[in-house]
Amino acid sequence: MFGNNFFSLALSPNYYKGTSGSGLGGGANISYGKWLITTAGLRGNLSLQMASSPESQLYAYGSFDVFFDLLSSIKGRNTSDIFRSYCFAGFGLVHCFDGDNDFLGSFGLGADFKISDNWRLLTELNLFVQPYDFDGNTKSSFLGMLKLGATRDINYNPTRSRSRYETRGFYNDWFFHVALGTKTLNYRSEGSFADHLHDAMPAFGFGFGKRLTSAWTIRLVAEGLYAKCEDDIFTFYSVSGDLMLNTTGLLMPERGHTAFNVLPYLGDCFLSRLDSPGKFLFAINAGAVFSYRPDKRNEIFLDAHYQLCPSRFVTTSQPQGSYSVGVASLMLGYSYIFSMSSFR
Repeated sequence: MFGNNFFSLALSPNYYKGTSGSGLGGGANISYGKWLITTAGLRGNLSLQMASSPESQLYAYGSFDVFFDLLSSIKGRNTSDIFRSYCFAGFGLVHCFDGDNDFLGSFGLGADFKISDNWRLLTELNLFVQPYDFDGNTKSSFLGMLKLGATRDINYNPTRSRSRYETRGFYNDWFFHVALGTKTLNYRSEGSFADHLHDAMPAFGFGFGKRLTSAWTIRLVAEGLYAKCEDDIFTFYSVSGDLMLNTTGLLMPERGHTAFNVLPYLGDCFLSRLDSPGKFLFAINAGAVFSYRPDKRNEIFLDAHYQLCPSRFVTTSQPQGSYSVGVASLMLGYSYIFSMSSFR
């Protein structure tokens, strides 16, 4: 459990860009994570940043990232392991100490350099993307950081032999899927959730992803079409990045391919209405996939998920709270593994 873990400490000059202006600032960061496989892993981050836009303002960030060592996955890992590079993407929350809160997206590139058995020097470029209307901005705002610090490896073993439960290369274990289903908006109104089911609208989705191990999978999914809020019918789309856990693969990794699987997942979601395309929002996406795989290549699945949205995603006659607006979805789909599989 505590093998191949790490924690990082870093200071970071930053650049903040909002509709009222931009400016330079600085802050501090702490991270804790784990390499799930030889070339990919997960981490959580906490960050406190003083930004200028142009007035000074203090922000607190909490984010969760998936990181991926792209060079090593293609070329193979250097056994000396002196230099590592990686890219990452994730989601999180931002709190302005003036009182505003919102969801955000996190993206970046990083590298570290080994200076002793367990310590590495760290540098990262990290961009936080904040949606419109956060902290008084009429458009999206951004905070970019240059992190400079150190990483402490905990029981790190980069030369361990590859497990049969781990993908064998960058080009292995990729899949795509298509799905049809229905979506319904959930929001505070005089009716119940059952009443909102009468407003369910058709939906279409497609996506692709990669199995990292017999237990862990990542995927990118685009969905949308129509939604109905009171008497308003509008078109929207969402793009989500999900981290999925195959409970069968976790409990029985030696089984490899199994016919029936249950995969709960959590991810970040990008939402935009086509009647206001420049005003995108972030949401949290959570759900579960129930799948049947008759063979190693093909899969039929039922995907039930819920996207928790900022309340300004809809305009209603009833005031909405921080957690009263969401999109419930039920999708039936087909998935095909189009590259070589690492799992028997």
